[in-house]
Amino acid sequence: FYWFVLRKKPLTEEEKIALLPPYDRALKQLKELENSRYLIQDEFKKYYSELTDIVRAYLEEDVHISAMESTTDQLIERLELLKDAGELSLDEDTITQFKKVLQTADLVKFAKSKPDMAVAESDRSAVEKIVVKTKEALPEPTEEDLLENEAYIEAYAAEKRKKRIWIAAG
Repeated sequence: FYWFVLRKKPLTEEEKIALLPPYDRALKQLKELENSRYLIQDEFKKYYSELTDIVRAYLEEDVHISAMESTTDQLIERLELLKDAGELSLDEDTITQFKKVLQTADLVKFAKSKPDMAVAESDRSAVEKIVVKTKEALPEPTEEDLLENEAYIEAYAAEKRKKRIWIAAG
């Protein structure tokens, strides 16, 4: 019973990646995309789909904007609104570069365009730079946020302890 139900099972590789912070996960996925064979096999649509999914998932988790359901223009507009509100200190050049990458991805995915391999590689490196600059542009968490996070961790640990006591008693 202990072996199959109660013991702590080792994490799979996907679970380890899911536990990483959004910034680290995005960079790791971009490195994996760089080493993928999509460009060699002329699968530009899969390459750009994965590229945009990575950056959109990062923006959704770290910047807290609904990036996965947004169109390119809506996403750029939200980033500019955050920049104008002072919540995100990105420079205009970064936003312009991100818009170009998203427009290229839209052309590849929907208009069946085929860019050069060099363009695809430069787009991936541009997205990597965008992720890094976005991480730097995010404001540091306040002391209140850190205390809330600490309180949540303590409550979770107490709940886990209580569950173990009930299992042992059972």
